[in-house]
Amino acid sequence: MNTIVTIKAFRRADYFRQLFDSIVTAYDWNKYKYIVSIDNHEATKSSMISEVKAFKDKGADVKLYYHKSNLGCAGNTFFVLDKAFDEYKAECVIHIEEDNIIAKDCLRWLEWAIENTYNDDNIFAACSFIRTAQIPSYESVLEDNFEKSFYRNHYECGSLWAMSDKIYSYIKSIDGCFGAVGNTNTDLPPDEWRKSISETFKGSWAWNFNKFCRRHRYCIAPVYSRSNNIGAERAVFNPSKKWHQENVWNDNWVGNDEHKDKDLSNIKYTLPTTEVI
Repeated sequence: MNTIVTIKAFRRADYFRQLFDSIVTAYDWNKYKYIVSIDNHEATKSSMISEVKAFKDKGADVKLYYHKSNLGCAGNTFFVLDKAFDEYKAECVIHIEEDNIIAKDCLRWLEWAIENTYNDDNIFAACSFIRTAQIPSYESVLEDNFEKSFYRNHYECGSLWAMSDKIYSYIKSIDGCFGAVGNTNTDLPPDEWRKSISETFKGSWAWNFNKFCRRHRYCIAPVYSRSNNIGAERAVFNPSKKWHQENVWNDNWVGNDEHKDKDLSNIKYTLPTTEVI
């Protein structure tokens, strides 16, 4: 499977460095092509580009785009996805944002999930992260099991996920490449929801994916998170460090102190056997 890793970034070089530090500890990390798209922010331009160069010096196959004007959250996301799917003909894209860190088998799990559900029209994406606020919804399946996965009737990715070219083509066919602001967290039917929000590339692509594009489809997730979101500060859609700690950061993930040294190189992942949650 032709898998490309896209990385969307803006201005937080300290988080960017932690992301790259985690990637180079991942299994098979240097087999992938990385497309990095940094949105315009002149004050941090030099430091952001320096982190990409350091990543490249470690052996990464990287293509870097730095934008002269600010595309916005959704605009930058769709720019880099278009590059991967259209120009580089990816069958699977693993998409990461600057404020994430990954466990050593995260890339491997995401590619496995898309490859093994590629022909299933009911699967929208593979999401490697379960945020703290969502744990109560999934307590019936979450356990210390590194092989299992489950189906989620929800798209909440923590800004790290994977998608097939088939699904991205579907998104483009329904004119689904837009960002959303306004009263985004409602349970309106997809087309009514779209009419109720304001569309702008400065807005959130994630609300659009979940509320408009996903429709009947599910996401596949590991019962044990393979990534974590570290973006507690200087975030557009994160109100405070305290809120992030209580609602986003997940202490119980594969990369924590208890599990980070486990050998997962020969793990055999399994597709979900449980009902959709």
